[in-house]
Amino acid sequence: MKGLIIAVKKHYEDIEKDLNELKILCENIDIEVENIITQNKEKPDKTYYIGSGKISEIKDFTKAYDTDIVVFYNNISNSQKRNIEKEIKTEIIDRNEVILEIFRKNARTKDSKLKVELAQLQYELPKLIGKGKDMSNTGAGIGTLGPGETKLETDRRRIYDRINFLKKQIKEVDKNHETSSKKRENGDYPLISIVGYTSAGKSTFLKNISKDEKIYTSENLFSTLSPSLRKVSFPCGFTGIFSDTVGFIKNLPKNLFDSFKSTLKEVIKSDLIVHIVDISDEVYEKKIKAVNSILEEIEVKNIPLLLVFNKIDKISEEKLNEMKILYPNAFFISSIKENSTREFLLKLESNLDIIEDISIEKIKINFKDMWKLYEFSDKYGILEEKDEFNYSIKRLVAKNYILNSLKKKLEE
Repeated sequence: MKGLIIAVKKHYEDIEKDLNELKILCENIDIEVENIITQNKEKPDKTYYIGSGKISEIKDFTKAYDTDIVVFYNNISNSQKRNIEKEIKTEIIDRNEVILEIFRKNARTKDSKLKVELAQLQYELPKLIGKGKDMSNTGAGIGTLGPGETKLETDRRRIYDRINFLKKQIKEVDKNHETSSKKRENGDYPLISIVGYTSAGKSTFLKNISKDEKIYTSENLFSTLSPSLRKVSFPCGFTGIFSDTVGFIKNLPKNLFDSFKSTLKEVIKSDLIVHIVDISDEVYEKKIKAVNSILEEIEVKNIPLLLVFNKIDKISEEKLNEMKILYPNAFFISSIKENSTREFLLKLESNLDIIEDISIEKIKINFKDMWKLYEFSDKYGILEEKDEFNYSIKRLVAKNYILNSLKKKLEE
């Protein structure tokens, strides 16, 4: 499908990177962008949003290159959209609709399908309402319906009914998820949420640290829409539950944010957040800010966060060294390399006590009491151990109540 991107900006605005991102978004729904037309305009035109002169330029381009669809970078009103479509005789969609369609294509679970459909219907509804107003203004006299208004009323009623149905279904699904989450709360294993801008490599990261080949990974944007949980064994023997979340993006459409808010809010239940960043991305700083902004919006507070720069195989050694100086507390990995993800787990296991209810402690155990450890199996990890005479000194990592139970058991 041939596409054209239109953007209106103030003269001082630099939106080149944002337009490149929109182009990639379009490619994810099979729109091949052939050109990008921008206009510097301090105040949008009420009728067309863009200037009337640009309308002619767009019309000429779409006709000459047989353009199938025009994608607006800006959020234009429904009436402005209809006015432009009448002039250029080509379908118009905006950035929000592109993202909605990507979500629809990638929805694989019942939960995500329901939430995407709800977001799409809520986005479409104002268009029908606006359309009805336009038609009623040009319609018939008192006591009669405007042209086509009966069908619009029927369509609106059906959409309202469907929205109410979807909300009930989503509420039920979220209730079931909440029950499952409560069962995990205060469990033996810490919950570690993986967050990041879309296409940062979160799913590949989870796939490699969990060694689960069934985890779906893709170069496409928003390939993960539902949380994916996996048990991960640290080299020390300790176990954590890692959760892959929906990818974040700057200016996520409000309808999608609202629909997926319960999914995003799963992060609040985390003991630790791992923020994956594509180090090879030129605008990685903006994307870090975008992710932090969403975390603030869903009210993530007092949860330790680790910054993990991924895809170090795509940058030079010089650039990597510069980044290590800029971010001395960050982790640097290539999630496609097994030794890199193992190194990450080795570093992380020695710092797990940043989690509030996890401690790292040295414990002296008599050899004859070693069997007492087996009861706790993967609920603790051995970071270091040293044998002396008839006892062993072990440096353990575990949840506080596990360590307390273990020490009590050893005293028996």
